[in-house]
Amino acid sequence: TFSLLALVAIAVAEDHNSASWQIKAYGSAAPDFLAASATISDGKNVLKKGTNGWTCMPANPRGMSDPDNGWLSAHEAMPV
Repeated sequence: TFSLLALVAIAVAEDHNSASWQIKAYGSAAPDFLAASATISDGKNVLKKGTNGWTCMPANPRGMSDPDNGWLSAHEAMPV
């Protein structure tokens, strides 16, 4: 029974490159009431146009200025 359930779970798992998965994943960082009407972006493309002025994205698209040591400050880590 366990192996059958595992196969079913694998079969229904979404591709992490799909827009629908990215919209769910990136929007999940925000409270539901914000994510429901937020713009969802992959950092380069708008995956879902929002209406509330908020944007959910996977990370700061600028990246770290010092990748070996992380963000230099909280201000640098802020998204766009």
